[in-house]
Amino acid sequence: MAALRAQLFEPGMVTEGFTPIELADPGGHELRLRFRWHSDSRIYVRLLPVGPEDLATGRLTGGPVPTAIWANEVRLGLIEDLRTGFVREAARRHESDGIVLVERVNGDGYRRNVYYTTDVPLFRPVRGWLRKPRSPTRPSRGSFVMLGADERDARDWEFDPLAGSWLADAGFDVRGPRRLIADGRLLSWKQLREDTSTAAPAGHAAAGWHPEQAGAARLEVVETLPGVPDDASRRLVASVCHEASDAGAAEIVTDLGGPAIDGAGFASAPAGGTTRRIDLRRR
Repeated sequence: MAALRAQLFEPGMVTEGFTPIELADPGGHELRLRFRWHSDSRIYVRLLPVGPEDLATGRLTGGPVPTAIWANEVRLGLIEDLRTGFVREAARRHESDGIVLVERVNGDGYRRNVYYTTDVPLFRPVRGWLRKPRSPTRPSRGSFVMLGADERDARDWEFDPLAGSWLADAGFDVRGPRRLIADGRLLSWKQLREDTSTAAPAGHAAAGWHPEQAGAARLEVVETLPGVPDDASRRLVASVCHEASDAGAAEIVTDLGGPAIDGAGFASAPAGGTTRRIDLRRR
């Protein structure tokens, strides 16, 4: 376990937004990695396999491997999970030491194989782009900290004024998310797609910082095509909510309604009316 701790706790060895807290061995065939993700105040737990009889088992070989190789394989697997949205998409269960993240699933409890969510790309290469020295990190995810409307990335990438054009071509209203971009409030803009190479977008959802309530986010857009299952819509909404939490929002509110909103956990706000909310610190 010391080799793995060295791999995971060394700054810069995993990925941006990952802050390790503890690597614990409760016995058995799994280690418990506790960590924080971006500005989210909650603690997450990722279970890491050790192998039969506590021997380090390689992800690629399926058999015992030298400890250093096993530790590196576990680290690379964790990087892949975190960079592909595992924190937002995984099923969860609350335990005493944090929120345990388990496999990505679809509504039937099996691994995702029908609908999936992904970020709406917000950036494009600067015209006349020339390679020049810069930080290896570029703003590709389009979330967490948005620039103001009159600001531009000083390196190779800029906001795309036509972001979401393919969603508009499919009949979706993208004015709300683009307005959030212009106001510098966008936190998350997700699209829902079928897991095929030719399928058109099946929906989108967007949330931004609340214009009046400090520390709160507001879910402003949820649109899906007719026939999209309620569970797929719910997971689209949940993904946006998780990303708002990643950005440090304490709660998310909305005036929208429907099965996807109810299924994602929104409840009537104390003030009543049509507003619904989720306390993201307790999710």
